[in-house]
Amino acid sequence: LRTGIATRIQCEETAPAPDPERSTAIFRSFQELLTNVARHAEAQRVRATLRRDDDAFELIVRDDGVGLRDEELNRPDALGLIGVRERALGFGGELHLTSRPGDGTTVTLRVPTSAPPGR
Repeated sequence: LRTGIATRIQCEETAPAPDPERSTAIFRSFQELLTNVARHAEAQRVRATLRRDDDAFELIVRDDGVGLRDEELNRPDALGLIGVRERALGFGGELHLTSRPGDGTTVTLRVPTSAPPGR
């Protein structure tokens, strides 16, 4: 392990798999979220889950790091998170962050399985 962070990844069987564009967006988002954990969280552990329900693919990344204050969650210079949010929005999806200082961070990315009407 380059970072020394214990990582657990759970990927539920998804049938059908995401189309190539969604697959790439989810992968790049996951990559950015793990980079943020490695650079900023001071975490010992990170857990990621990818699952699919009837409407969306959902990626949840949780760490046990230092957490974020509310003002840090919406910083305009948080380009990595802005990119993840923009990827989600491009598919009609959403990004939610929950965090408290000293209590880690949870990021939930939801990407619809198909384009919403009118897209």
